[in-house]
Amino acid sequence: MNTFNPVVEKLRESGIQPTHQRIIILDYIMKQEGHPTADEINRVLQKESPALSKATVYNTLKLFTQKGLIHMIATNQDENRYEIADHPHGHFICSKCSHIYDIELKPDSVISDDLSGFTVEDTQLLIKGICPKCSPDNK
Repeated sequence: MNTFNPVVEKLRESGIQPTHQRIIILDYIMKQEGHPTADEINRVLQKESPALSKATVYNTLKLFTQKGLIHMIATNQDENRYEIADHPHGHFICSKCSHIYDIELKPDSVISDDLSGFTVEDTQLLIKGICPKCSPDNK
């Protein structure tokens, strides 16, 4: 029986051979509402697939990032974090609780006129500050 698997189709559309490891890694990221690190992904998935190595997770995340399936968020806090690349948006990181919030961007809102003649392939916006939950005004 040949059932449709959206994870396998997403891999194939991106020109990636769907192996068991790639399928479970992408499936995990697609189901996340947060922004997991490579170590978090590895720790969770090793429980269901003990043969999965840390190197495989890191190499797969690098491949997915290169193919545009996922975004890597360089937070400068600890490790890089990952999310599915489903729509353009920025991130706000709370310097107190370290929570990462997705923030919507207006089209071309972060593109400068100084880039005339350049071809923009990717835009990442990272804002750091204190979230409303951690704000002294809310305590």
